[in-house]
Amino acid sequence: MKRLPTTLVAAAFIVPAHAVIILDSTYKEEGYAASEALAAEPQFAASFALCDAEGEGCGNASGTWIGNDEVNGYILTAAHAFDGDDFANRWAYRSRDGRYYRAESVIVHPNYVRVEAANQETAYSLGFDVAIVTLSEPVEDAGEQPLLYTGTEEEGMTLTFVGYGTRGMASQGEDENEPAGAVAAAAQGVIDRVLPLVLNEAGEADGNSLEISLPKEDGSIVNPITEEAGGKPVSRTAGLLGGGDSGGGAWIETEAGWAIAGVNGDGSGKAQYGDTSGFARVSGHIAWITEIFPGARIE
Repeated sequence: MKRLPTTLVAAAFIVPAHAVIILDSTYKEEGYAASEALAAEPQFAASFALCDAEGEGCGNASGTWIGNDEVNGYILTAAHAFDGDDFANRWAYRSRDGRYYRAESVIVHPNYVRVEAANQETAYSLGFDVAIVTLSEPVEDAGEQPLLYTGTEEEGMTLTFVGYGTRGMASQGEDENEPAGAVAAAAQGVIDRVLPLVLNEAGEADGNSLEISLPKEDGSIVNPITEEAGGKPVSRTAGLLGGGDSGGGAWIETEAGWAIAGVNGDGSGKAQYGDTSGFARVSGHIAWITEIFPGARIE
């Protein structure tokens, strides 16, 4: 599946996430162990996998539990997980500890746009590719209720994103032989660009996204976002988003603790060195999220 660029203009669209990618050097040293260990850290316990049916077909998309009220739990995920057939009722939501939950309802962001591109692929509005799932019961096995980031200082910060997608090395892209959905993996990148939320006179929304790129270990690639040369990976767990990662949480560490700053979207190219990943910016959706779930924890 060809990816559409997300680094050109604020109105850029994306196609569904296509591969989980890590550095070649890290893979050669220990496979995906470092990425799995990062995802298993306690601050990311709210990570969820979306599954076709209980115990089957996990890794189609990801999500993050953002809290409970007296009778329900709430999952923040990607809007494009609910395109097509009746996925709202089809998905089961599996916690990191392996318990399955069912949806009571799903609300897709009103500014989410689905576009059929000329090449017959489907593209999405990145900054508004978000949805909230109301579960039929509270979640009790996902750790502490996570913070939602409300600030404006994301640029230059390290983003840690978690998902359940297919995997691969950055020199090759997605490896279809790698299983998806069983265990969460995480990767990191520096936020190279922040596109703020913009509303025009007609009330139409634009922007509202975060973008990262993946440099090579030797610094030999020009950053496609900043156009600067010589950058190196932020850590040995640097990477890009992947197929089935869509909807998962993208986190930054703040003075108040770890907070969800983005919702996994997608990126450019084949998810290889020099490509990019994009995320819906959570701070632009705080009012919408808290209208649906007033109990959301914000910093």
